[in-house]
Amino acid sequence: MELDRIAKLATEMIADINSDEALTLYKHLESGKMLRSKLVLSVVDSDEAYRLCAIIELIQSASLLHDDVIDSSDLRRGKPSLNAQFGNKNAIMLGDILYSRAFFELSHFPKSIAQSLSKSVVELSVGELEDVNLEQSFNEYEEKYLSMIGHKSASLIAASAECAALLKDEVNLDSKNMDTESSGQNERILDSTMAYHVECAKNSSIESKNSLNKDVLLDTQYYKILDSSKDIHKLYYDYGFNLGMAFQIIDDILDITQDSTKLGKPALSDFKSGKTTLPYIYLYHALPKEKKAWLKSLFKQDLNAKDAQELKDLLLDSPLQKAREKALEYGNKALHIASMLNNQKLYAIIQAMIERDF
Repeated sequence: MELDRIAKLATEMIADINSDEALTLYKHLESGKMLRSKLVLSVVDSDEAYRLCAIIELIQSASLLHDDVIDSSDLRRGKPSLNAQFGNKNAIMLGDILYSRAFFELSHFPKSIAQSLSKSVVELSVGELEDVNLEQSFNEYEEKYLSMIGHKSASLIAASAECAALLKDEVNLDSKNMDTESSGQNERILDSTMAYHVECAKNSSIESKNSLNKDVLLDTQYYKILDSSKDIHKLYYDYGFNLGMAFQIIDDILDITQDSTKLGKPALSDFKSGKTTLPYIYLYHALPKEKKAWLKSLFKQDLNAKDAQELKDLLLDSPLQKAREKALEYGNKALHIASMLNNQKLYAIIQAMIERDF
């Protein structure tokens, strides 16, 4: 299977370090959804694409290792986290090894790909720092939270999509014999037409507050056959960014709506760990003054059964619906871009991500 091949490549990259300790620790990591790899392979399928996926998975795993230490998390995907099993020092050092190995492997790729992916890791790290600072007190500002998840969560997904497009161009240049499908994917949108459709994507209203706009048609009527350009790469980046924003907001929602069996962690754990996610921000602004103080008093606390139930009941009202509408706003932007790129696989990824329940 595709994902097994990626996991094997990533393991081989760590094995090549010749450190039994590092390899043993790495084999204790639980595999995730591999969304970023699925995204890459939806754009380009080649041996180098699989190596790129393995690099991205190493980066993602490194960020989660550091994240678990920062958050003092004992669970990761329903099982004891590596820091819980082997201590913070081992988790941090393994994360450093994964980052370092990923960048070593990345140095063999074209400069444009290496720069895009490495820049996203800088943004991811900035987002982690922003997250730590936001955890100091209850955050009531939506724009601060969206900025943070844009850096911490969406940047690597955006770069994964952009790098896939850049790699596809490299593959096509090397082959010197593109087929009809590849040629279509390398079409350039005229500046005026692209600007028009991007603006439509930005300003589009969501026809249904509970689902993606499935009336977007995958066609090429606005395409002009020209050579590849940075405009196309930017569209892939924007697709990935909007996918990443929607993905994180859905995660925020699931932390409230799902039970520990599906989440792999206790429900409402985000708020207890110091994360004022979007539903809580929306709830805060909907509450009267005295209830605002009550909500703030629960921040980073172990909730008793009464407070936990009242909080969940309040969240299940309009705050969760509003958060879902925000996720759909980003999802529909990504959907428009998938339509512009005429890529059914990208379209399917958005649908599956929005409709997931874990």
